[in-house]
Amino acid sequence: MENASKALLIAGAILLVIAIIAIAVGIVSSTRGTIGVAENQIDSITVQMHNKQFESYNKKKITGADAKELVMQVLAYNDSTKNKELKIYLYLVNLNGSDILIDPDSDVYYDSVDDNGVLGDPGQSSIKYGNTYNCTMTYSSKGVINNISLIEN
Repeated sequence: MENASKALLIAGAILLVIAIIAIAVGIVSSTRGTIGVAENQIDSITVQMHNKQFESYNKKKITGADAKELVMQVLAYNDSTKNKELKIYLYLVNLNGSDILIDPDSDVYYDSVDDNGVLGDPGQSSIKYGNTYNCTMTYSSKGVINNISLIEN
């Protein structure tokens, strides 16, 4: 009888260890789910912060000065962000066609301003203070602004 009671104690101890391991695995699994949710929330906040800087211009008629300010914001933003998916292309569409002002892939930026308020290198498309522009933005599949077009009126 003494051996039987020892066997029952050993069996009970083994069951207790199995229960503790099962609880630990459950806690680790639920923590992984929570971490995944937190990562998605951080990604969502990053997208919101990215878009918020530029959305005030979206679908609006803006002055040349506002367009110049937007270009400078995009330049500063592209220089400060390391994430390639968050970099922005900026296009100027005028009577001569469409020219890219900011191309983050090739680091082509026409960002100099002359005394007349003209943005761009000589011979390149430029933004003039006296003109107005319709600003439109497109979004990536992740909801991030990735293209901005300034359409000259």
